[in-house]
Amino acid sequence: AVLLLDEPLSALDTTTRLTTRRLLADTAVTTVVVTHDPIDARVLADRVAVLDAGAVTQRGTPDEVAAHPASPWVARLLGVNLVAGVAAGAAVTTAEGDVLHLAESAAGPVWVVFEPNAVVIHTERPSGSSRNVWRATVAEVVLEGDRVRLVLDRPDEVTALVTREALEELAIRPGSQVWAALKATELSTRPR
Repeated sequence: AVLLLDEPLSALDTTTRLTTRRLLADTAVTTVVVTHDPIDARVLADRVAVLDAGAVTQRGTPDEVAAHPASPWVARLLGVNLVAGVAAGAAVTTAEGDVLHLAESAAGPVWVVFEPNAVVIHTERPSGSSRNVWRATVAEVVLEGDRVRLVLDRPDEVTALVTREALEELAIRPGSQVWAALKATELSTRPR
């Protein structure tokens, strides 16, 4: 008794999608879900297998794969940020010359991994405890139900997750100049 679902939530409106996702998450039937939606994969799956060009490139729990994506493609698929750089102590320098500050030391070529909801967006330079603050241009605005994914032009097309209310309040559109802030404790690294 296995239920096979191919993109089961892709054609549903937001309310029906949330209700159906909740029902599927609570089912006792063994279910195989094929999806491109990172939220579906992370909410519905106990284990994921990521396919790229017909081959399994990574497998594990959704949290394991999101915390340690095997490639930039896997990171984008799961909706996490993966930035390449060279670490020296508690700092990582990207190819663009941006410096990301870490809470723990690392060395050599690394991937810096962090969630989009860890990136805080401001219209003016913020002050506070965030060690990582940079200026960016909003390259793309992607509506995802009540949330909005902002694709920033640097470093390495970082994405941030905000609410629709924040988007409207800050008057953010493609081309908007924003400040992004990210606490060092939100970053993890893995060797490249």
